[in-house]
Amino acid sequence: MTDSKKHLLIVLFWHLEKDPRVLREVHALREHFTLTVAALSAEGVDGVSWVPLSMHPHPRNLRWVIKQILPKVCVRALYALLGKQAPPEYSATAKMDAPKAAGASLRELGNIALRAAKIALWSFFPQGRVQEGYKLHYTVASRVFSPPQPYDAVLAIDIQTLPLAFQAAKGAPVVLDAHEYFLHEYAEEDGWQKRFHTRNAEIGALLVPRCAAMVTVSEGLAHLFAGDYGIAPHVVYSGPEFQQLDIVVPQPGRIRLVHHGRANPDRKLEGMIEMMQWLDERFSLDLYLAYPGEYGERLRRMAEKTPRARLLPPVPMTEIVRVINTYDVGLYILSPTSKNNAFALPNKFFEFIQARLVIAIGPTPDMARLVQQHDLGIVADDFTPKNLAARLNTLTVEDILRFKRNAAEAAKLYCAEQNMAKLRSILSSVVTHKRNDP
Repeated sequence: MTDSKKHLLIVLFWHLEKDPRVLREVHALREHFTLTVAALSAEGVDGVSWVPLSMHPHPRNLRWVIKQILPKVCVRALYALLGKQAPPEYSATAKMDAPKAAGASLRELGNIALRAAKIALWSFFPQGRVQEGYKLHYTVASRVFSPPQPYDAVLAIDIQTLPLAFQAAKGAPVVLDAHEYFLHEYAEEDGWQKRFHTRNAEIGALLVPRCAAMVTVSEGLAHLFAGDYGIAPHVVYSGPEFQQLDIVVPQPGRIRLVHHGRANPDRKLEGMIEMMQWLDERFSLDLYLAYPGEYGERLRRMAEKTPRARLLPPVPMTEIVRVINTYDVGLYILSPTSKNNAFALPNKFFEFIQARLVIAIGPTPDMARLVQQHDLGIVADDFTPKNLAARLNTLTVEDILRFKRNAAEAAKLYCAEQNMAKLRSILSSVVTHKRNDP
């Protein structure tokens, strides 16, 4: 039975167990394909053959490390050794006493020295099969190029994996799953960002037109890709698995807001904390943020000074929907600071739906369309926190229960089971035709 399955290679420049969309794809595809996954790791993922990838610092990164990171760490170390608090922009050690801060800064300097040495080492002594990728070199086990069973198709996760995907495919069709819009990303930046843009543009021009099919996460991104390459990407939403959950009735006199995800400065998450000053006393806000870093520390300080706002540790991906189901409103003001943000339709949006929450967002087009189509909540007129706060202040218990009931119906439509059935159909069609475009 297993021998009759088609062999699919998935190429991912990240940890499989930490990527919710790709992990859902693996769960949906492993019953229908023999799966090989080339990724940094695949801890606890059953039903796949893992080929390890290793990422190594790009030699050009050394200049960036020296210019961007080293000065900040030196300032932190100096303040710490003098027994003083660093300014807010150098705040990583500000909450520590002087001896601990000095030790932390010196350890950070040591880490930079090791990082620089690693860059130099990989410049002169590359190991294995090394390719130039996203800001880095990567090494992949050579067995990815000589599988016991030839690949019938390759699924490349994001643009930077396409060179490896086509090299490993050996003529088998390649499908690009583009989670992000890459063509103009970082086009106006300097340094590694500019090189990242140039590299992506080169890969896109050369290899995207040769893909047998392309998948992306929203209609807005599909429209952009169609304009750039003259192709029509399939849209496969990033929804979680369907869960049979109850609708939680709001507590009397309380409306609990929740947001979860990465603490990425590009998302301007501070706006949601600032919004609390315009909300009435019924509202509270909890933010479950991963990868906090310096930006997360700034958000934490803001939350400490803001009544009824808290920053909480992240929860595992498999528990997010269950945890946020206890809240009333899923909140996201995503400023359109990039094309990716402008046309975002992220995991968390569908996790809000699956958790049977009211959705409160800014006017991001793809999210707003679904909220309005299914009457799922509130769409602000602009991206200012004050505008969304005014809309939230009008919420009644009856409104919340209506929106939650609508979310319960939408949860049946926008779940992984529906989305992944579409992806399986695309891959099966590609395997049947067995070709990439010339």
